[in-house]
Amino acid sequence: MSVTPTNAPKLVIFGLSNILSDIFDCALANGFLTSKIVKHLPHVDGPRDIPLAQRLQALARLTTPPEVIELADFTPQEGEAYILGPTTPQRAELVQLLQQKYSLQFHTLIHPTAYVSPLAQLGRGVFVGANSVIGPGAQLLT
Repeated sequence: MSVTPTNAPKLVIFGLSNILSDIFDCALANGFLTSKIVKHLPHVDGPRDIPLAQRLQALARLTTPPEVIELADFTPQEGEAYILGPTTPQRAELVQLLQQKYSLQFHTLIHPTAYVSPLAQLGRGVFVGANSVIGPGAQLLT
């Protein structure tokens, strides 16, 4: 059973991380179809990580699973929105690379159950998960 219409905006996630399932959840809650995951670094699951294949299998129960590609195989397409997945120190390097090579503009993704103070500052490409509270004066920058 698909919960996302085929004409939904297409979300491309750059990078793998432990929050990938949370981004899937947020994308679905906002009416996005996660169309691609673009791997930019080799990824090794840690002992407490849910493997990518298992995450994709769970997502497939609700919608079409995304294509997983390498960064070298990525080409921007019309109608895509872009979000950053990694929370590692390499995030800034990834942003710089994507902006230099593709001039991408990143989407800010906020789960509908999250509260973000109007006095907070969110950078492009930031993800705010379910039931999060971002208080006044907080700065979450790309």
